[in-house]
Amino acid sequence: RNPVMRGGECGLVDERGFDDDHWVRQAHRVRDERARRPSQSKFRVVAVVVYERGDGTVSHVIGHNDEAACLKNSICAERAAFVQLCMLPQSACSRVTAVYIASDAAEPITPGALCREFMMSSPLTSTDTRIVME
Repeated sequence: RNPVMRGGECGLVDERGFDDDHWVRQAHRVRDERARRPSQSKFRVVAVVVYERGDGTVSHVIGHNDEAACLKNSICAERAAFVQLCMLPQSACSRVTAVYIASDAAEPITPGALCREFMMSSPLTSTDTRIVME
């Protein structure tokens, strides 16, 4: 993977002019608007997964973490977003270009082991898929 810890650099710009800053702001906005925090940790995480459609245009899905009474039954933001990609027609998503992660942490957090494995096992990702954490 190509993780990017944000620090003033600008990444790729899509056909609508959206760059890393746009997607990071969107992830933070969604996190801030989420009134209910996870029941156990009270720690909010949002993942914006940006993907390329079969026609070359760009779209995205958003996932957030949530927890059950038993933390082993919880789901992370990255997997919640990737599961949504599975619901799209095969022609609707050709590849994931980037994953943007925002959380309540003061410093960027990286995807956990299960998330990394889940994302890497997806046929929509490659070693060129960018992970941007802020």
